[in-house]
Amino acid sequence: MPKSMGEVKTFPQTIPFRLEQATWLREEAKHIGSVNEAVRRCVEDARSMYNLPGIQVSKLDADARARGMDRREYMKHLLALRYEAIIKGEVEKVPGKGQR
Repeated sequence: MPKSMGEVKTFPQTIPFRLEQATWLREEAKHIGSVNEAVRRCVEDARSMYNLPGIQVSKLDADARARGMDRREYMKHLLALRYEAIIKGEVEKVPGKGQR
């Protein structure tokens, strides 16, 4: 039977998680709706660099390569820079925003 045009192809995958990872996934699942969707979001965020436009991803990937970093290292680098800016008071603080 032919598949409908709107059908999304998937493949089943079993991945063992460490306890701390499984605990985090369960907490995310409470907010998102399922562990599967939480994992899919993590994969999609890593794949698309948080759904940024392609031109931005290209520039950021080029910057990461120039620094000799893979994407994961580069994201940690960017977050560390942001943290430093916050600690130094170089960015506007937004009270109560983004807290869970």
